[in-house]
Amino acid sequence: MVTQTEKKTLTLFGSGFIGKVHIAGYNALPLCYPDSDRMVVLQNLITSRPDTPAAHLFKNSANDLDRVENTDFADICTPNYVHEDELKKLIGRGYKNIYCEKPLTGSYESEASMSKLMSEKRITNQVALVYRFLPAIIRGKRIFDEGIIGSLTHFDCNLYHGSYLNALKPMSWKLRKSTSGGGVLVDLGIHAIDALSYTAGDIEAASGYVKTFISKRPNGNSTENVDVDDFAHLDLLVGGARGTLEVSRITAGADGSLNINLYGTKGSLKISSAIPDYPLVYDGKSGSWQTASYYTFDDAENDIKNLWPSARSSLGTMQNMHTASIMCFVRRICGWQPSYLSPPAAPDSANTMKIIDAIYEKGYYKAL
Repeated sequence: MVTQTEKKTLTLFGSGFIGKVHIAGYNALPLCYPDSDRMVVLQNLITSRPDTPAAHLFKNSANDLDRVENTDFADICTPNYVHEDELKKLIGRGYKNIYCEKPLTGSYESEASMSKLMSEKRITNQVALVYRFLPAIIRGKRIFDEGIIGSLTHFDCNLYHGSYLNALKPMSWKLRKSTSGGGVLVDLGIHAIDALSYTAGDIEAASGYVKTFISKRPNGNSTENVDVDDFAHLDLLVGGARGTLEVSRITAGADGSLNINLYGTKGSLKISSAIPDYPLVYDGKSGSWQTASYYTFDDAENDIKNLWPSARSSLGTMQNMHTASIMCFVRRICGWQPSYLSPPAAPDSANTMKIIDAIYEKGYYKAL
């Protein structure tokens, strides 16, 4: 277990839903990691809502970065369309440690450029592609990498939500392409694509179908056209194997879990965020599906022990993923590195957006 008592000061952008999730993560660090002192000082909140209750948790609040002093690191939790400007401001101010919600900026071209700039400036960065921190994915990837299920033959992946099924849900920035960069394929697809490619290997080719089922939303006393997708289906090629990936924000009865099913020449893996600790494995030896708790690898287990909140301090799977991701970044800027896990950074977000942009623009993607 890593012991860390060094305190780092934070500037956080945004006080909406995801901003509150991040704030809860920082405040949970002493609860979830009892070996650590309070690691983060909530110094500056940059928000357009000066009356937000979240402001009382910070030493300072302002509507612009220029009105506060620099801190040890920054966290961007604002709508997609302002990420790029905020990143440029932080880099201009000399920040060397930046954590950012997904997507990094929202288009491949700008993300590739930002990734290059961050590399040139030697900025430690991390993007909140938080499913990588799910123990079932860490363990599942380790089992897959070990060759226990053999070569991949086929696969499927899905992430279904029902959060926008109600046609009376009003317009928001997530429902406008100019502010979101895309619909469900950006909002949820970026998670599913990253988690699948991280676990099973790079996506070599893709073709896709996107659909807007609810084309108008209430906006005040009138309605507004929706120009982003509610549902997306992709046919993918990974390691020579074919499979599918689907994401939706309009699935009735959906539990919101990410599911990855990998089928190989020696066995199969089922990974689900609904069962966050272990994947299910069919390894051919037992002839049945079993919880993969009997496969243990020290490097993967070490990362889980250092990052995933224990059962006694769990705040629920979604919050746990964000808290583990935040903890990873804070420990990294204090000098720690994971043994096996690859923390998601700017190039990972850019690579995922390259696929998403290609599907939107051409309907297909092929890796060079």
